[in-house]
Amino acid sequence: MAINTEIMVLDEVWYLVDYDQASVPGVIYMSFTETNLNEQRDSVEDSIANIDKQAEWTIDMLSSRVVEPNAIFDLNYAILKDGVIQKV
Repeated sequence: MAINTEIMVLDEVWYLVDYDQASVPGVIYMSFTETNLNEQRDSVEDSIANIDKQAEWTIDMLSSRVVEPNAIFDLNYAILKDGVIQKV
């Protein structure tokens, strides 16, 4: 997580001001400061800060099959990031 990364907790937005991963092995201390909610870029409904900067990931399954619980079958699929197929 990079400095100034914003996260949303409930309906409050916080940004990372500092982190320490060296003091205690296996433990990362993070310091956050509250910032203002920006309704144009933050989604309270989705609990995501800076949703406008998030990549859109989708999985297109090239089948119209109905998936039944515990069914086993092969699928053809494509993973897209912002509409561009990614190598798997």
